[in-house]
Amino acid sequence: MRYRILYIFITITMVIFSGIAHAQGFITGYWEGSMKFVDGVLPIAMRLVEQGALLDIPSQNLYGFPCASSSFIKNKLVIVFAFGNTKLIFDGVITGTQYAGNFTNGNTGGSFELNVSKKPLRRGESALRIPVNGAVLPGTLLVPQDIPDKVPLVIFHSGLGVTDRNGNNYNIAGKNDAIKQLAEALQLSGVASFRYDKRGAGEAYWLVKSENELSPKVWTNDFVEIIKYFKNDSRFSSIWIMGIHDGALIAAAAAQKTSEYNGIIIACSSAYSPYETYFKSIEDAPQDKQAEGKAILESLKKGKKVTNYSEFYASAFRISFQNYLIELFTFDLKRDLAKIKKPILVIQGDRDMQVTYYEYTKIMEAVPHAKGIVIPEMNHVLKLVSPFMDDNNKAFSDPAFPIPLELLTGILDFIKENQ
Repeated sequence: MRYRILYIFITITMVIFSGIAHAQGFITGYWEGSMKFVDGVLPIAMRLVEQGALLDIPSQNLYGFPCASSSFIKNKLVIVFAFGNTKLIFDGVITGTQYAGNFTNGNTGGSFELNVSKKPLRRGESALRIPVNGAVLPGTLLVPQDIPDKVPLVIFHSGLGVTDRNGNNYNIAGKNDAIKQLAEALQLSGVASFRYDKRGAGEAYWLVKSENELSPKVWTNDFVEIIKYFKNDSRFSSIWIMGIHDGALIAAAAAQKTSEYNGIIIACSSAYSPYETYFKSIEDAPQDKQAEGKAILESLKKGKKVTNYSEFYASAFRISFQNYLIELFTFDLKRDLAKIKKPILVIQGDRDMQVTYYEYTKIMEAVPHAKGIVIPEMNHVLKLVSPFMDDNNKAFSDPAFPIPLELLTGILDFIKENQ
């Protein structure tokens, strides 16, 4: 388990993007079409964003995969996706609402054609772009309809790494749409929500151009700015912030920087600070490697980079990742929650295989004024699952698994009790 947790922290697989801004000259948004091979047709879709593109290949369970580079000159658009050592290159021309040309993928190739496709919005759904310090973050606002009074607003943070606003991660095949489904359920129950792509994730992936730019402190400041953005919106009676998984670290840290919210909700979040998680993993390393690992940790905790390390730690503590770790080691969920005087809800699933019930109890011990609920049959991605591990794992990649009713009612009751 400790190795698994360390793996989650140290393998934030990112596609580092370089490209030319191309918001002008074509339509950003959703494009659908196909790739044509000699022996068949492969349906695909792309989301063209301000400085890049995200690729969907549904038949291969690939969703939201970001391009590695792009260039747009006059009406010629070249987009490169990197899959390990193999590159998938689209080289085509934008003509009105059509993007067409040829593609190459290793030794194969063919033609492609994509056309603008407008996805229908739910009633009460709107796409927002919220300005933060030095950037604009895209997100989705859902507001209940046919309710004359003001309604509560929940603002989600989906976690560290590349998890997008809907709860999906392109490193995992398929999608679960857990946050999207929870937001839609809240809307039907009279509660508004806003979920967004943080820098480096989803449609904002291109805002992080190198691993050195990963910054939990920037993510925290952005979350504060988003809270402030909605504070004066007359449609909302209260604001609730919700951190899912390690997004709880960001939510709890943001709560230290603003008072413009009514309460905080965390779900399936580890009790161990990032530093504690690394330390525990190093204690599981081979005996002759532990002293070096602990010395590196101590240096990073003091804000000092380490340039001399063995091959054993070359990936976990690579120099390009150390800025991120130095910042991350200043975060501590239990410490920050304990400082919050406003209402706190701690949610745990009893079929969460990534965060244990023991960790849930440690959070509750550190924050005795919090309300805690354990959701029967809920796994780590907030889905209702059977006792079988196959089902638990499939729920990470399949939106057909529902969110539990007890999760929705638990949040609704908490908001109602503390309005």
